[in-house]
Amino acid sequence: MDDKWKIVFKEHARAPIYSVSHYVTYLRRFVWDTADSSTCQRHGSRSSPDDKSRPRPEDGINPLSYFLRKLMLDLKVSYDSFVSDFVRPPNDGLGLLLRLLGNLQNSGTPGRSRPSSGRSMSKLEDYKRIMTDERDCLLCIKFTLRLKNAVSQLVEDVEGLQRIAAGVTGPNSKARITCLEILTLVLMECHAADKVVEAFTIMRLRLGESVRFKMLVSMLHTKGPSQVLFQVSCMKMFNTLLAVCPSATWRVYLQQEIISAGLDLKLLSQVCVNGVMASSLRVYNQILILKVSSVL
Repeated sequence: MDDKWKIVFKEHARAPIYSVSHYVTYLRRFVWDTADSSTCQRHGSRSSPDDKSRPRPEDGINPLSYFLRKLMLDLKVSYDSFVSDFVRPPNDGLGLLLRLLGNLQNSGTPGRSRPSSGRSMSKLEDYKRIMTDERDCLLCIKFTLRLKNAVSQLVEDVEGLQRIAAGVTGPNSKARITCLEILTLVLMECHAADKVVEAFTIMRLRLGESVRFKMLVSMLHTKGPSQVLFQVSCMKMFNTLLAVCPSATWRVYLQQEIISAGLDLKLLSQVCVNGVMASSLRVYNQILILKVSSVL
């Protein structure tokens, strides 16, 4: 196989397109820009007067969508040294990505007013772009987690972990799956069940849920072929969470809480039987894992 095709099929790592300093400089800029944008949307105000004093690199990557795609590709297939340099201080690339994610989530709500059809169409296009940028930002975060020190850094970032948990029930269907994959990686690598549960506890308070995982389980039971990947990711996250519990008592408590949130394995199994065979089988396998590992 030629070297170029080995890179395409991820068999070979390659040098990054841009340097770490280049990415970090522009990432800081986009964090500021999206923070200003979300603040203006909430308060109806313009940018702060000190915007001109902020560094604006003259050459480079623009707009944000293009930047995130290039960064995502480099974090995915570049050498481990590039990722390591990106996440370590003072660059703190992972921390910047988490802040950018929060800004995108805050600015991702489309406006309710309908002044004109042309303006409404423009807002809809902006909303779609923000949803795409949010998913690409999450993929960048996911690809940094191939290094264990990056996983540990995410676990220690309480606000960042809460943003990932919030994305699980967000409006972006693809982003929801990526958030579940990130949480599963965190559980597998660091056995940080307490941190993940704490993030879902904060989300429960914000959503006003009667029990943890209520909305997540409700979304899990949603029917449709487009939901299969979400169901697989959700069940895998639940299974991993229960598997890494530090004690049997806590495991029983969490399992009962998930059932109290509305998880019906019998109903979910019936949906799998009636669904697309190849895709539904993956969900059914995760259901079997949960049944076999059940301690109730």
